[in-house]
Amino acid sequence: MRKVVIFGGTVEGRKLAELFAGSDVSVCVSVATEYGKSLLPGSDNIEVRDWRLTCDQMEEFLGEYRPELCIDATHPYAQLVTENIKHACEVCLVPYLRIQRPKTEDGEEDVIQVSDIREAADFLKHTTGQVLVTTGSKELEAYTEIPDYTERLTIRVLPTLSVMEKCKSLGFTAGHIIGMQGPFTEEMNFAQMKQIHAKYLVTKNSGDAGGFAQKCEAAKKAGVSVIVVGRPASDAGDSLTFAEGMEYLRKKYALAVKRILYVIGMGPGDPNLLTGEAREALKECDALIGAKRATEIWTESDKPRFCSYRPEEIIDYIEKHPEYQKIALVYSGDIGFYSGAKKISEILKGREEEFRLRYISGLSSPLYFCNRLGIPWDEVSLVSLHGQKYPALTEIRQKKKVCALLGESQTLAGLCGSLVKYGLSHVRVTLGTRLSYEDECIESGRAEDFLHRETDPLSVVLFENSIPEDSILFSGREDEEFIRGSVPMTKEEMRVLALSKLQLTEHTILYDIGAGTGSISVAAALACPHVTVYAIERKEEGTDCILANKEKFAAENLHVVSGEAPECLEELPMPTHAFIGGSGGKLPEIIEALRKKNKAVRIVFTAITMETMAQLEEIKRIYPEYQDMELLTLQVSRQKKLGSYHILSPEHQILLGAMGGKNKLYVPCKI
Repeated sequence: MRKVVIFGGTVEGRKLAELFAGSDVSVCVSVATEYGKSLLPGSDNIEVRDWRLTCDQMEEFLGEYRPELCIDATHPYAQLVTENIKHACEVCLVPYLRIQRPKTEDGEEDVIQVSDIREAADFLKHTTGQVLVTTGSKELEAYTEIPDYTERLTIRVLPTLSVMEKCKSLGFTAGHIIGMQGPFTEEMNFAQMKQIHAKYLVTKNSGDAGGFAQKCEAAKKAGVSVIVVGRPASDAGDSLTFAEGMEYLRKKYALAVKRILYVIGMGPGDPNLLTGEAREALKECDALIGAKRATEIWTESDKPRFCSYRPEEIIDYIEKHPEYQKIALVYSGDIGFYSGAKKISEILKGREEEFRLRYISGLSSPLYFCNRLGIPWDEVSLVSLHGQKYPALTEIRQKKKVCALLGESQTLAGLCGSLVKYGLSHVRVTLGTRLSYEDECIESGRAEDFLHRETDPLSVVLFENSIPEDSILFSGREDEEFIRGSVPMTKEEMRVLALSKLQLTEHTILYDIGAGTGSISVAAALACPHVTVYAIERKEEGTDCILANKEKFAAENLHVVSGEAPECLEELPMPTHAFIGGSGGKLPEIIEALRKKNKAVRIVFTAITMETMAQLEEIKRIYPEYQDMELLTLQVSRQKKLGSYHILSPEHQILLGAMGGKNKLYVPCKI
């Protein structure tokens, strides 16, 4: 069995052991303390020894164990240990690999640089004021040369029995010892400095893993001078960074590593609302990725963070940082409610050998809001307007309660303006901003009260309609309901058949060409809020009628296009469906234009003139797939009173045709 030795006792050493866990490589990990041993993974191929070896003992061990590689992942300031490991490897002819922890930029103009701890102590001899020492327990003796050191110095060390006994033996009392395991957040460092009234901080540049940046930032805020003990010069030789080392070892030993991605819903914003499962994952992860607002919710540690909500940037960052084996992808609210987590899951599909995704739920803002109002959310229609254009007015008009997560594309002022415009000013509006935070605000009123209100894009609003309108599907509207004038209109019976033959889907994009009064457009738009309709009409009187009917029926997802087809179709989005109620004698040209945008478009048309019917043969000749187009001849007779009798009076005979989109070949487009 292949053998590897890791000298650790650091975060890097632990992660390297995790990399080898479960592999066919026998690994012996050497740490200096029982505490360091307790942090390492349990695995049949991992042996952990807590010992402190001299150079001779290292030579003896390597000679007996005979590993094919020795990895030095000790602390960057453990100069003597590194020198002993190097020497032992040279004597025993064992390949040596140094994993070097990168330095963190310390802003040299703002700190006091010293070469070692003894020089730091010499500097402090000539100063006054309290000192927070965070350089560990190994070289505490150097600080005893400082006058009144037991009164001036507060030392922060690991909370082990042996360390506590050493501190006590050097004269430090409980009031001047902070026994805690790091790394520490900026807030924790700041609080400790203020508590002891520190004037100086002594630290090593232990890199990101050691929380060096957080100590420097806290000192800057607290007005504390920073004394940085420089790294040993001998540690600057040939080495690999942790990321480089992980990649090298993966390839050398063909380690099939599956990284863990925690996909976490962070709730509305208050850290107290995080689930216990989310807290455990955030404590365990190596780094956080997400939008700035979501990453800021977790304040209990200052782990590396990458702020981005773009899936491609997130994946790129993960691939460039193999040193992070456990990554928290954090999202506001719940990952199952209009969350970016869905896109990440889609992108990582098929990469199960590399990543194991763990989904952790959170509390969504709309549900929190409903609970704050005492409204059962199973009575509420939940929608999101964040990052998408959604015709919320249709929902509000037809539902008693609609709770919406706002976004930048649809503001509360804009929504309330539409409510007033479309005769829905009776709707009660309740706005929730900064939900779950200390400055949370919930206020209610009429739509008019919010017409000029600027709101946070992530606010939540509840619309309560006391007189909701029953939803009438498709062409259930009677002809008399439409504003018409002298403009031609597709009659009620024909609308039923035409919409049936169109076979609209939830995310349809429909062109209604020669829309007339817009009766087909309105019926299709009201059928589903996700349908997008473009009503195309060349006559000004017709466009006026369509706009009037759009306003009357509050059809927000209906767009009026003034122009003549096919020329005006060029700039419109790709259609999935088209209804041609009037072609102006250009039926072949219109069909050609539609097919250029989508060959599988579903087309339904009506014709009443012989000239239009004659064009069908030309269309069949040009497009063989339309040879089997469906053609129906329809005639409706209406009852009329004639004297004391009632007779059936026939309307014009109409040809209804349908073609294309067989077996749902058209492509539904997501809005």
